[in-house]
Amino acid sequence: MIGTLEFRDRFDDLTVGFRSLSHTCGELASFLPRPVFGSPIQQSTKADYSWWHVPITLQVQGPWQKLKLPHCTVHLVTPGIAGPAIDMSWKTQNATACVNSMTLRHGRTTLVPMAARREAADGLTLITNQSYLRNKKVTWNLNPRVYTWKLEMRCGKKRWESPHYYVLRVPPPGDSNGHFTLEVRHQELQ
Repeated sequence: MIGTLEFRDRFDDLTVGFRSLSHTCGELASFLPRPVFGSPIQQSTKADYSWWHVPITLQVQGPWQKLKLPHCTVHLVTPGIAGPAIDMSWKTQNATACVNSMTLRHGRTTLVPMAARREAADGLTLITNQSYLRNKKVTWNLNPRVYTWKLEMRCGKKRWESPHYYVLRVPPPGDSNGHFTLEVRHQELQ
């Protein structure tokens, strides 16, 4: 009986190893580079305003892979909820405009504006999605609590999801923006 259990454990380990190897070979054989979802950075031009962005770069794993991905879009998805994704925008190189679709290039980092908060008495906190950046229309005003999301990048029929979660902590109105954080977590908060 013990010999059978040991054999099953070794077989399970071998199966996991083959799946991992198959996944790695599949990525290497692809002609498309892989997006790398970075750690959030704070970018704001106003003293009483915090604005979190997520950098995305392209990782090329072989000389046969393309050096750019055209017409990429980015979306905010909530794990475990089958609702529609929130359409986000890309910040352009000159940082004066945001666009809905962008060609990503190897060697360049592109920013995705995620969430912003005023440190005024109302503590307005919002997702900086396409409708806000285009028309200044607030469609996702966030209440004080913790939010957990993933980013999804789409290019044609291909989709990539961030391997980790983005956790946004929204403090109550009146609290400083020092308590307004966006961080990376490798497992969902319970």
